[in-house]
Amino acid sequence: MDPVQSITEINEEHILESHMYIFEGKDYSKETSQGDKKAYDHLLEHQKALLEDLSQGGRVLRNKKNVLLMTANMVPSKKRKLSPEELEVQQKKIQEAAAKKARLREEKRQRAAEIEQQKKIALWEANHYQSCCLESEESSEEEDEEEEKSQLDLEYTDPEQTSIKYIVGDVTHPIVGDEDAIIVHCVDDSGHWGRGGLFTALGNRSDQPKKMYELAGKMKDLTLGGTLLFCIDDKESRNKGTDLLALIVAQHRDHSNNLSGIKLPALEKGLKKIYQEAKKRNASIHLPRIGYSIKGFNWYGTERLIRKYLGSRGIPAYVYYFPRIKASSSSKESIVATQQS
Repeated sequence: MDPVQSITEINEEHILESHMYIFEGKDYSKETSQGDKKAYDHLLEHQKALLEDLSQGGRVLRNKKNVLLMTANMVPSKKRKLSPEELEVQQKKIQEAAAKKARLREEKRQRAAEIEQQKKIALWEANHYQSCCLESEESSEEEDEEEEKSQLDLEYTDPEQTSIKYIVGDVTHPIVGDEDAIIVHCVDDSGHWGRGGLFTALGNRSDQPKKMYELAGKMKDLTLGGTLLFCIDDKESRNKGTDLLALIVAQHRDHSNNLSGIKLPALEKGLKKIYQEAKKRNASIHLPRIGYSIKGFNWYGTERLIRKYLGSRGIPAYVYYFPRIKASSSSKESIVATQQS
């Protein structure tokens, strides 16, 4: 080699030595051998076969070495736009699948409910238990029309026909004539009788409330919207007429002993059942100011339900305010207010 080389020759040698396609002194960038072409074609065929297998639902190979990345020249084509007819068929299939799923879910729920009901009946038979829960009655066309009419009456009828009478007194000793009286109280579904307030007052009036409620809890007969009805004349009674207690299960107590507020849908179900019973007995309804001690409770929603299912249908409804200061017997028996709808 000539000891003196030009700058051009040195640069060419440097480029040649550092070329990325040079391997063991051979430049592979100038030409592609038949072996390279064959290997490349084999890779493409293998990739194509793999993609076809995957598109037909085949399993992905567990050996990751055999899974090749998609090459740039094999980008999947755009999804074909469906025609209106195809879109309609697709939408129909989606709706049918959703309906089937809902039907299966409902069938599963019904089977579970039937199994639970069978267990409950077996428990009742083993303990000779007879439920005092009011059953829901199917509404007749006449009653449906009556309900629609009562809904309109809340806005357009005579206030005297849908009024709730407010009384200062003790709801456990209803102020009535000779008719039957149904006292209403809301409870939770735990089966544990409470203390204080109306719970204690009812316990003083009769031994039946605590006994019947806790027995219903043991027999798994307490569900939201359920209503227990029984007589409470064991300790004291009137010459004419019967006093009954209706316990509406309107609150839920969870396993952590957390108590929910009064659930208006459950209360509504209970009032519907009480209306049917009051209609049969020609009885009056006597309630405390339900939920007055519960923070944020919607008393006006409750008031509207009482008017809807009792007042507007001709059932006398009385709401009692218990006096904080002991009042005279004459003031206890006076009706202090009547509110119009």
